[in-house]
Amino acid sequence: DIYTSKKYKNKDWSEKVDLIFRKLSQQENFQYFDVNPIKQEIATLNQANLQKLSYLWNCFHRYYIQIYKPSAIRWGDKTPRNVFFLNKIQSIFPDAKFIYLMRDPYDMCASHASMKGREGEYDKGAERWVKSNYEAVNFFMKQKQNILFLRYENMVRYPKLIIQKVCNFIELEFREDMLDNLATVQE
Repeated sequence: DIYTSKKYKNKDWSEKVDLIFRKLSQQENFQYFDVNPIKQEIATLNQANLQKLSYLWNCFHRYYIQIYKPSAIRWGDKTPRNVFFLNKIQSIFPDAKFIYLMRDPYDMCASHASMKGREGEYDKGAERWVKSNYEAVNFFMKQKQNILFLRYENMVRYPKLIIQKVCNFIELEFREDMLDNLATVQE
């Protein structure tokens, strides 16, 4: 981890920011997203109380939603691999709320094995399902607050009910138009 690793401990703030954004820009989702304006703004912060990973992530996500979804009032992250970093995420964002969407293992393995480059890898899908759920359950057993556990299949079958639960959990007013994209959902 660039931010907490001993290897990077002695680097100054601007070097850490540069390394974080370089790694971020290598991710598929952000390859074509110009991070330079926000990177420069964050890198030049000279107030020690703002030179924190939580501040960096908040700035980055607010910049992102300003471009792609200006009406958004908060941000969230849905990266599946984050299940392996729940303790670290909580240490950075102590007030974070976690929504864990568990999928049926057979469906998850079939989905995994149908993805390009993973054709037929059912065993790797199963291994990923076990590891992910093990991490989540361990974290949730210790945490027990700010966690909403949902089943994917219930979200597909009862979208309005589940979206209402999510809205209640994150203290956001439910609106019927939140269900407008259901035409793309397939069971």
